[in-house]
Amino acid sequence: MDFNKIYTHYLDRHGHVSTSVHPLPEVDPELIIVIPSYDEGDIFLVLNSLYASYQFQPVLTLVLVVINASEISGDGIRKNNDLTLQSVHQFCAKVKDTEGFEIKVIAEMEMPAKHAGVGLARKAGMDHAVKIFQKNNKEGIIVCLDADSLVALNYLSVLKGYFEKEKDCDAVSIHFEHVLDVVRYGADVIDTIIAYELHLRIFIRLQKWLGLPYAFQTIGSSMAVKASSYVLYGGMNKRKAGEDFYFLHKIGDKGKVNELRETCVFPSPRISHRVPFGTGKAIGDALKDEKPVMTYNPVSFEKLKPFITSLPRIYEVGWHACKSAIDPVVNSFLDENEFEKALENCKQNSKSYAGFQKRFYQWFNAFKLMKYCHYLRDKGGLHDVKPTDAYASLLYLSNNTRGPETATEAEKILFHLRNIDKKGVIIF
Repeated sequence: MDFNKIYTHYLDRHGHVSTSVHPLPEVDPELIIVIPSYDEGDIFLVLNSLYASYQFQPVLTLVLVVINASEISGDGIRKNNDLTLQSVHQFCAKVKDTEGFEIKVIAEMEMPAKHAGVGLARKAGMDHAVKIFQKNNKEGIIVCLDADSLVALNYLSVLKGYFEKEKDCDAVSIHFEHVLDVVRYGADVIDTIIAYELHLRIFIRLQKWLGLPYAFQTIGSSMAVKASSYVLYGGMNKRKAGEDFYFLHKIGDKGKVNELRETCVFPSPRISHRVPFGTGKAIGDALKDEKPVMTYNPVSFEKLKPFITSLPRIYEVGWHACKSAIDPVVNSFLDENEFEKALENCKQNSKSYAGFQKRFYQWFNAFKLMKYCHYLRDKGGLHDVKPTDAYASLLYLSNNTRGPETATEAEKILFHLRNIDKKGVIIF
């Protein structure tokens, strides 16, 4: 493959490459880690975590720290960004004699207010990574991490080895476990992040129970992509939040996204004002409003399953022969979203059931599933529930009672789900 050609094609049309990185790195990297940093201050911990992983098993690594701000950012944010720059320079001095591990700063300090945010910051770093791989005309791995996250010791070596082994894999969702440090963050924050992580894991597990092909986590600090796949699927978006969800599912719609379970990222549970929604915002809102974290009602998935399992029959005999067996509220959602029109399109453009199924899931994708969950909550009377209650329902739906005997021990349940997610267990 002529990597230079496909990288150039992308960069010429969609690239956001900063001119603030001088000179180009000395290392010819196999992995490029992109870390957006906005209003952070000292980021020693994440850099040290990566360096420890490099020392554990060296992999040619470049870290791009994208220190960013909006054109309208205040003095406080700019002061913290200056502290970040100082901490990076201090860390670079510490590791300057290390061959094969290098850190560079991308300064995006005057981003247009309309687009400034984590999406554009990630894009700036990831597009610059493409530019570096273009210079060397080679395939490479672009890794997304956050400034407040830590990584396991085997992080770099596992990432390199996984993509070498899984040649047809475009991107990965990396196993994550939020830090549960009560002393550092306080009991209220930790209780809330436990509930939130339970929500994330149960939501994906319910998708696995349905057999959906896009049942993987989309956490911005826990994903990686081949450079060639990055450009093939149009690169990172400029969203101020949710950029990770849209990015990975865009690839998953037509490419292959796998779950990488052999290593781990440890995101921070901290409250954050940096994005309009997401983990940090959800934790802050829950604590501010004194309301528990909730998750989607598992009954929504139970009602959806007959429709999903009817796909082969729908393909063979048509929708009208199957429609009466589907729950009325599911039918109502499908009607409002013009399912019959979409179904006809899927059939006309498919020569086999496998082709039809692929096209169907490009229509009933992760975005449509979220829309469905909101529809059944708002119009179907299936209100959100506590994650511990959702876990109890999941056990029932799975016809299995292993795991914690009670659905009230949130932390115990979370450790159990982390463990089986690491093992790749589908039904537990």
